[in-house]
Formats: sequence, structure tokens, C-alpha cells
Amino acid sequence: MPLRLLILGLSLVVLVSACDAGTDASSVSTPEATPYTLSLESARTQLSHVDSYEAAYDVYFEGTRGGQAVSGHITSVMQADNQDDAAHIRMTVSGDEAGFENITEPLEYYRRDNTIYVKEPLGWTWFEQMPGTRILPEDVGLFDLNSLFLMPKTSSAPAETDTFEGEPVTKWDFTEHDLSDPNVIVERAAGTIWLDDENLVRRYALTATLRFVTPIPHAHILDEGDLALSYEVTGLNERQMIRPPGQLLFHNSLAELPRPDDAELTAVYPALLEYTSAISPVSATLFYQNELSTLGWTSVLTDVFEEKARLAFSKDDQTNHIIINPAQDKKVKVVLSLDRESAN
Repeated sequence: MPLRLLILGLSLVVLVSACDAGTDASSVSTPEATPYTLSLESARTQLSHVDSYEAAYDVYFEGTRGGQAVSGHITSVMQADNQDDAAHIRMTVSGDEAGFENITEPLEYYRRDNTIYVKEPLGWTWFEQMPGTRILPEDVGLFDLNSLFLMPKTSSAPAETDTFEGEPVTKWDFTEHDLSDPNVIVERAAGTIWLDDENLVRRYALTATLRFVTPIPHAHILDEGDLALSYEVTGLNERQMIRPPGQLLFHNSLAELPRPDDAELTAVYPALLEYTSAISPVSATLFYQNELSTLGWTSVLTDVFEEKARLAFSKDDQTNHIIINPAQDKKVKVVLSLDRESAN
């Protein structure tokens, strides 16, 4: 009897082992690969750390903007010398619907020695920056393309070795799972970045289907749809020859007029300047009556009603119109425009 029990026990062990060996491998969980962490600053911040560079941008978009169908193509080349505080941007915009078809000429911007030069349909205009202020390309009508480039937080695939401008770079691929931005809902994405040994993005490419929760200031080309973005940085820390245009047609004096200390510029054009301030309409009226009179301007219109005001000042053959309206956060929006016809 003990021998029969021993044989029965051994048979059961063999049977259980056989069942385990036949278990479906698909039912066994496999741990997911841990993504590689990428600590990358924004494109604008990265470029501010180098002495000089040339950056080329290429953006295709198709989708909706403001409820209208929109599609287009933007290219831009920027030269910058951060040591000399000089920059040059040439941007072309083509597109259908939503107003982009109205941009027929390349947009161009120079900054040199605290002077801004902007190309207009009739020629070049220029103005001086006030001390302590900075007028960026997006303040004068150019798109802020840097804000469209989403930097991946991680990469699920291991890095590859590549070369760029003859130097070794690290190549990382990423998808929508590696992107995290509270203002962007990414449905699908496939991208690649190339990093140099200082973790600077030298090349970037991304195709994505996405939706912006709120429009990006100065880069509102799309609310939702498809984007194809790329850029590359060349000439790193090499001397950039940035020479402003030689023939100028118009001097913009609006940017040189006094503004309240807390003024935040929101737009600068040859004949229009816009900013926000916590100043009240009455205080703004007194401010401009005092400041402009010392510069030789004569008040020709003063209309203040509750939270709004309309002012006008004349000097030589120019009339400066100032409109003040309520804005958000208990501020006012101030718009200055210049008319070269004398006030009657």
C-alpha cells in the first residue's frame, strides 16, 4: 500500500508540472519599459544661452481657427547675436482662409543698438526702444514660432547616435505619450529631436494632431488640427553679420513717447502702439497732458467718460490719437495711433 501511494503522489507532481508548462505566455504580464527622462528647456530659453546662432523654422498647419477652416505654411530664418543684442528675422506666410491669405509680402525685423527696424509694404520704418523696455518680433506682427514647439518630457525608445554639422549628436524619438502641456491636448504625435553634448536641441521635427485649450499669444495660427513643425540651429557661436537696412522711409515716434511705468506693450506697429496699464482714464489724461506738453504737443481733444477716454495731440503735421478702454485684471488698454494729417 505505501508503494502505491508513493507512485500516485509522483504522478500528481508530474501532471501539475505539465499543466504549468502549457500555460499561455500571453497571460503572463511583462513589465513596461521605463521611459528615459529628458530635461529640456523651451526653445526660446535654450537659444538665449548661446552667444550667436542661425535658426531655420518650417511650419505646416491645417485645421480650424476661430470656427473657420484654415491651412498654411510659415517659414522663418532668424540670425541672432546675443552678445551684441542684435537680431534679424525674415518670415514668409502663406495660407488659405482666416486672414492668412492677406499676408503677401515677407515680414522682416531687425534689432540693433537699441533700434528696431520693421519692413512694411511701403518700405522700412524704425524706432528707438525706451530704456528698460524690450520690443520683440511678435510685438510688431511676426509669429512667435518658438512657442509652438513642444519639448518632450520623456522618450520611450533608447537614444541613437547621429551627426549634425560634423559633430556627434544624440537622437531621441518621441510620441504623444512623451508630451505634457496643460494647454495642449495631443491626440497623435511622432517626433524626433537631436541634442548636442550640452543638451541643446540642434534639430527638431514633429507631426501631430492636437487641440489648443486657449490660443497661444502671438502664435494663434490654429485652434485644432494637424501641425508639421521643424527647425534646426546652425552657426552656433559663430559671428553673425546683422546689418540693418540702409534706406528708411518712416520714423515711428510713437514708441518713443512717454508711457506709465507699469505699461506692458501688447502691440507695436509703424502707426499704432498698444499697451495695458493699471492707470485710470483720468490719471492717464493728466499724465499725457503733462508729459506731451513738455515735448511740444498741443492738446486738441479731451473726452473722458466713466472708464473710457479719447485724447488727441498735435505737433507739426502729425496728430497723436489716444484711446483708453477698460481691460482685464482692473487694467486699461491704451492705444496710440499717429495721423500725419494736421488737425483741423
